[in-house]
Amino acid sequence: ETIEKAIKKDTNGTTLNGEEVDSKESRVALVSRSARRIEAALITVTKNNQGEGGAPVYCLAALAGVAGGQGRLIRLVPDVGHFWSHDSLPRELDRAHARPRDALPDEPLWAFWPAVVGFEPGTLPDHIQGPHKLDDVVTRNMTFVKWVKEPQQLYDTLSQMSFHRFGDVWPQSVWASERG
Repeated sequence: ETIEKAIKKDTNGTTLNGEEVDSKESRVALVSRSARRIEAALITVTKNNQGEGGAPVYCLAALAGVAGGQGRLIRLVPDVGHFWSHDSLPRELDRAHARPRDALPDEPLWAFWPAVVGFEPGTLPDHIQGPHKLDDVVTRNMTFVKWVKEPQQLYDTLSQMSFHRFGDVWPQSVWASERG
């Protein structure tokens, strides 16, 4: 039984789950986690060796809010630290850097193929310290939704978000010195 079915209020406001209630009592509306689910398009997954004992871990960048509006670049971080372990990623993402069957034997790794993932927004525990940015989105229960079939819209959105001159993003006035 879902939370929505378990907690209902009749239209006249005098019953809750079929029982009489005082109409002056305050009522709490519960929202299921699935109602807060967000989807974003992963645009890259980078690998580094900053995991425990030098183990490989991953950093995920995504584009959120594309449908009907301007996109926003975000970094998806797990609710347990800074990077994703291989085991914490959806299994479907194992194929994100896969070579096509017709690839030449000496070709380098293939570019990342965009994928849509769903997740619940979360918060970091107090014991997690370190560099988290405003664009970091704490992600709980991430799941694979689908591969992006035609990434051109994604590329167009990224192009519209980009700047043509470095000074448009980082004007001279924000630099501490000539070197940065």
